[in-house]
Amino acid sequence: MGWLIMSEEIVNKLKEELNERTKGLTTASQLERATFDFMREISRKALEGLIQDKINEKEEKLIESDKSLKAINRKKKTFISIYGQLELKRKFFSNEGILVDNEIHLTDCLSLAEELSTIFSIQEVYENSRKQFEKFTGNKLSNPTLQNQTEKLGIEISEQIKQKAILSQLIKLPTQGGVLSDYVKNKKAAEVIYVGMDGTGVPMRSGGTKEAKVAIVFKEEDKWKLTEKRNVIVKRQYVATLDDVDGFAPLVWSAYLEVAKDKNYQVVCLGDGAPWIWKRFAEMFPERIEILDFYHVSEYIWDVAKICFAEEAILCKEWAEEQLDRLKKSELKLVFEELEFLNKIHKEREMLDKITTLKNYLEKNKTRIDYKAYLETGLMIGSGVVESSNKVVVTKRMKQGGMHWSENGAQAVMSIRSLYCSSDTQWQQFWDLRAS
Repeated sequence: MGWLIMSEEIVNKLKEELNERTKGLTTASQLERATFDFMREISRKALEGLIQDKINEKEEKLIESDKSLKAINRKKKTFISIYGQLELKRKFFSNEGILVDNEIHLTDCLSLAEELSTIFSIQEVYENSRKQFEKFTGNKLSNPTLQNQTEKLGIEISEQIKQKAILSQLIKLPTQGGVLSDYVKNKKAAEVIYVGMDGTGVPMRSGGTKEAKVAIVFKEEDKWKLTEKRNVIVKRQYVATLDDVDGFAPLVWSAYLEVAKDKNYQVVCLGDGAPWIWKRFAEMFPERIEILDFYHVSEYIWDVAKICFAEEAILCKEWAEEQLDRLKKSELKLVFEELEFLNKIHKEREMLDKITTLKNYLEKNKTRIDYKAYLETGLMIGSGVVESSNKVVVTKRMKQGGMHWSENGAQAVMSIRSLYCSSDTQWQQFWDLRAS
């Protein structure tokens, strides 16, 4: 109770000081900004004093425990905190250097400041991130400093994820079902986990693009239906890498284990039709249901509609929607018949190529497009959930106009964004551990 009374006294004194400093300000937003700047400076001075006292205390204990230590001088250095720059002095010991930093885990950029700068850096270009960081903390960093700090952290996270993935290879969990008929029979007993994979090109400084491989893992229970046509995934796990498929697969398996824990699930695999995706699914999940992401099927249908009915917008829309409706009813034969009809009446090479591409795409994936059965059993058919993973983890930050990346820079940002955008506790756990 005494602490509460004291706090109230402090608040009243702060209000008195603020009243003096904010004379002439008339709007709530002006008062908010002035109060923010004032409280940040008070907090900076208080934190600086607290850490300096801790430094002095630790150094005294070090000298007491080791009489051979000889302090030559005290070195002053600037550290970055969430409240602004801190000027701290530490003793430099002959033959030993500065010892206290390790004792109190003192780093160039303290944990909260590092976390905030990282969040800004994975959302915006470094120039904008630097400005936002300065606005909210008062710290002035150069673009290269912020970039180097972010890349260093991202590579550290990437290595931690890889090490965890290596260990996860020792764990094998059984999965339920394996084919749709098994799932229908045992639906009440089986819980579902979806695993989706996709790839997207990242523009590289060395020229061209390099494929980023992205995966999403989530439970059926974490898929919430907002409307008839729209679902939202409220909890999910992302992984992303520039490594080849051999390096990617262990990361996906590790993410699956993170979501599944030690429970037995029916695995539903979502993909865009790329052969390497189905091959890896088969290796990881021998008993699985494979579904061709309906979003990608839609793209192929619309490609044909737009070129065959280019001059007739209404007919184009009607034709595409009719074919998609047929696919949702698993009327693949009718779709093939329609494509054969188009093939006969059109002679232009570009149109024929689009029609052939769609026919081949559906033929290669015909065991994965029984959408009527999937929908009737309550399974998700994709509708962009895999494609949106690319946008969330890669495209939003890394494919803005004029951007080109080094391999380390791209991997660093993808690793951080994967951790940050995954809706579990790992992001907070990472920073809690880092601050301890």
